[in-house]
Amino acid sequence: MISRAGIFVAIGYLAAFGTAADARDLLTDYTLLTVPRSTLPIGARWIPNVGPSGSGATNNVTIARGSDSTRIDATTRRNLSLSLANLLGLGASSLDHTDVELSGVEIYRVDDLTKLNIRPGEQVLYEGIKAKSIKLRLNQVAADQVSANAAVHKIPVSLGGSSGSERAVTIDGSDLFIAYKVVEIGAPKMAEAKVYHQGEPVIVAGAYRFQFCRCLPDDGVRVTVANILTPRPDGSFEQAHYTLKEGPNNWIEVPLPARSEGAKWTAASATVRYNGLHPMPGVTKDGQPVAMRYFTKKENVITLRTVTSQIKSVSRPSGTL
Repeated sequence: MISRAGIFVAIGYLAAFGTAADARDLLTDYTLLTVPRSTLPIGARWIPNVGPSGSGATNNVTIARGSDSTRIDATTRRNLSLSLANLLGLGASSLDHTDVELSGVEIYRVDDLTKLNIRPGEQVLYEGIKAKSIKLRLNQVAADQVSANAAVHKIPVSLGGSSGSERAVTIDGSDLFIAYKVVEIGAPKMAEAKVYHQGEPVIVAGAYRFQFCRCLPDDGVRVTVANILTPRPDGSFEQAHYTLKEGPNNWIEVPLPARSEGAKWTAASATVRYNGLHPMPGVTKDGQPVAMRYFTKKENVITLRTVTSQIKSVSRPSGTL
């Protein structure tokens, strides 16, 4: 099942390496399918000169919403028209000079690259694009031909009103991929950073907020980690809770969500230490040890470890789907 959300999803962005304002910006980074199809093995390793290997990563795919309605530039329109002509069983020139408009664009994307068995230097089928509707403006003869061929191929098509010599034809593309993107994974670079705290909330790498609560029995500390890069619609954040026993030699390992920044993809984890209670000489009136609360660096630190790889879009992937 393809998941649309989860606790700690990767950063939501419209296109892999930026935000697409319209279909021209979006589709020019993709390879159009020769014939639109209902399935794509998103997450499959891409073998140069061959194509995808395997069935993909169905449980490791998220869906991002693209533009609601957009027209397409001349070059992309010509290529997409040829793809649609193949889908409908029409001649290659049947849809030349056709005005094409996409609505309800959705981008199916690998959610977490760490879950794939992909090595640096290898390629992966990273994204696929669907459009819920594909609207064409055709002359009456072409419109009738598209409608007839769509019925033969059992493709949902609706005819709109006429405008002069043209007529609108809308193809239901909600179950059709029209384009895909292949990326290559660069060599990983590892880094480590330390952030010191005194029990107050701390934001690490501008992405993860750590909060501490000494509210558990037996010197237990609740550590709450929020992914502040992906707020919910109401402005709140997805959170995960961990338990740490306060002390100079205690620590916990916290997995952190992968994140994408431009053409970089980063996996991260953190080691968390917390100790603010230090013994002092003497005892209290009830015989308990005297303790003073203060925080030292070495005992109160979040160590962030990251593994970052460049994600390079393959402009003309060799191989076929």
